[in-house]
Amino acid sequence: MFWFVSLIEKRSGGLRGLDDFGGLRKVAPVFCGLMGIALFSSLGLPGLNGFIGEFLIFKGVFPLAMCSASVAVIGILVTAIFILTVIQRVFNGPLNSKWATFPDLTLAERALVAIPLALMLVLGLWPQLVLGVINPTVVHWVEQLKF
Repeated sequence: MFWFVSLIEKRSGGLRGLDDFGGLRKVAPVFCGLMGIALFSSLGLPGLNGFIGEFLIFKGVFPLAMCSASVAVIGILVTAIFILTVIQRVFNGPLNSKWATFPDLTLAERALVAIPLALMLVLGLWPQLVLGVINPTVVHWVEQLKF
């Protein structure tokens, strides 16, 4: 996600505010689509890696501290509002004429961003790929801590 923000800043001459853009989806559809996937992953959309992390955190926290976990849900809602606002203001709406020549991703940039985006999808659909390695290690550490 931060790489996409860096690209926007580089291509716009240092601008990165929400009100500086609008309608980029019309001139850079691949850029906006792939950045949208990264944003939705950060949001915790099911099927992407962010969902697994949030799910496991809340699954573990709710039995221990239900009140704290309930308050933390507000953070998820605020994050959703923020991310959807970014998508609306930067990608949609009327295109500012100064961005009419905003370049879409080059083939090399698409190849570079395809790797982390593929990992986001793979880990979202098959989290056991990482959890199967992590869980035995964590169980071993916990067993070592028992007195």
